[in-house]
Amino acid sequence: MDVLVRSQLNSVVQSYIGKSLMIFVPSQSLKNGADAEVWVNLKASKREVLGLPYSYTTGRDWKRHHIRGLVGDESFGMELICWNPDRLEDLQAVAAWYVQQHGAQQVLFISLKGEAKIWNYENNRITGHVTLGSFQAEHIETYGQMLLDGSQRTDEVYLSQSIADEYR
Repeated sequence: MDVLVRSQLNSVVQSYIGKSLMIFVPSQSLKNGADAEVWVNLKASKREVLGLPYSYTTGRDWKRHHIRGLVGDESFGMELICWNPDRLEDLQAVAAWYVQQHGAQQVLFISLKGEAKIWNYENNRITGHVTLGSFQAEHIETYGQMLLDGSQRTDEVYLSQSIADEYR
């Protein structure tokens, strides 16, 4: 991650510390080859059960930023979702939706105090966490690498490239 990207990521996250809970989630699957085909078929068979995360966002105070990154030569995106601090359970449900939708096992969580944790998920439930300490932009790349390692793409590296302005 270059200095400009690190500065942008830190600036955006720092602007929400003390105001919002935050999660970083994948915006796409990292599966490839035969694994990708099985994953697409599995998602299609469960489509009516999954629902949409937007059902949790209607009428709530939240913001989203897209983080562009690379895995090798491929584009790989993540979402930073900033959430009302009194709705932790709803944020955990949104995180579970992303985990199930994209086949991930972890979510990067940033508390109101700026403490970073990796939430571990299994079957849409948090099964534990790893505390990383005060947020640093490098935590995003650590999280991206964890996603890669969990997808059996262990010979590749995740690199953050930029963060977009807030959108919905």
